[in-house]
Amino acid sequence: MDNYFPKWNQDRIVYQWKNDRLRIGADDVDVLEITGYSDFWSDLISCCNGINSFEEIKDLLRKKYDISENIIEKYISKFSDRNLLEILDRPVNQIDHYLINESLETYYSSEGIGGIKLLEKLSNLKVTILGCGAGGSHIALQLAQLGVGRLHLVDDDIVKENNINRQSMFTFNDIGKYKVDCVKDCILKRNYQCVVTKRKLKMSTVDAVKKEISESDWVFCCMDEPPYIAQRLVNRACYLFNIPSIYCFSQRSAGKLLFCNPNIQNIGCVDCLLYEQDSDNFQNLVKKFLNYDGKLITANILTNILLLSSWVVKKWLDCVTEKNSNVWNTLFRFDFYSFREDEFKHFSKQSHCPTCGHDFNKSKLWEILKIDE
Repeated sequence: MDNYFPKWNQDRIVYQWKNDRLRIGADDVDVLEITGYSDFWSDLISCCNGINSFEEIKDLLRKKYDISENIIEKYISKFSDRNLLEILDRPVNQIDHYLINESLETYYSSEGIGGIKLLEKLSNLKVTILGCGAGGSHIALQLAQLGVGRLHLVDDDIVKENNINRQSMFTFNDIGKYKVDCVKDCILKRNYQCVVTKRKLKMSTVDAVKKEISESDWVFCCMDEPPYIAQRLVNRACYLFNIPSIYCFSQRSAGKLLFCNPNIQNIGCVDCLLYEQDSDNFQNLVKKFLNYDGKLITANILTNILLLSSWVVKKWLDCVTEKNSNVWNTLFRFDFYSFREDEFKHFSKQSHCPTCGHDFNKSKLWEILKIDE
């Protein structure tokens, strides 16, 4: 362990409290108090600056206190187990772009989900965002600001006047510009380390989606048209490439979210969920959606869009870090009025599913929601 470098998480305030008692942290639910030898504890914490190695810390403390190196290692290990410090494999001043990511690293370390290791993992991910409207644009920005290293944006739409009041990345100066261009510019102004590629394309076949998601680690489907068919296209392409995917939707009162992963046994997909809903009534409803020729207004506000995108990205982060990976076979709903998440619909992998099943059924639903390969 001599070549490792402990770094104290700087969000944890350390201060003297009631005689010879040291208090660590000011959070309502995460405060640690140590009684006795407060000078030693203060010195130990001060030494854990991410620059001193274990060997240097031991030498510094043994010169001042009569304490064995095994005890010092034990205490540092206990601090690490409590997510009070992070063990680095090199000094913090040798880590590229550390100051830019200092807040992220501190949050990740204090949450016990990885610190520098998580930043390195995220920087190596490629995430594709299909649809850069209100939801997709904000999700893309948040992923970049979490440290995701590569983003691929796909959308053929341009910025219109009625987009401005619910999509914070676009301005009136952007009207007539492609959304993917505007989103890329916005991301790079906030995280120049992120590699952003883009495609101005309307995806109407599975093959078109496959070309865009190739080599992706995750795919976010933020397309809403045509309803059900857009999600089916992405779902099929992701299953053919074994890529985990996320589907998010927004209504006036709530947002919905679905995770799919073909790499995990017994995990259903979008078509499994549709199969479970299949009935004459559901088929008639789908037909009305697809054949509606009236004008539909997106009835939503920026506040709700930001709630939705933040909820989606945080659920994804918890899944990626395994802080909460119990997200499969469930359609989640987030209520914009109560700020509450519910497990709206549970479903299961279906043997008759046309995408991930092995005994395809010939329901009229698949003709109504036909997708082109």
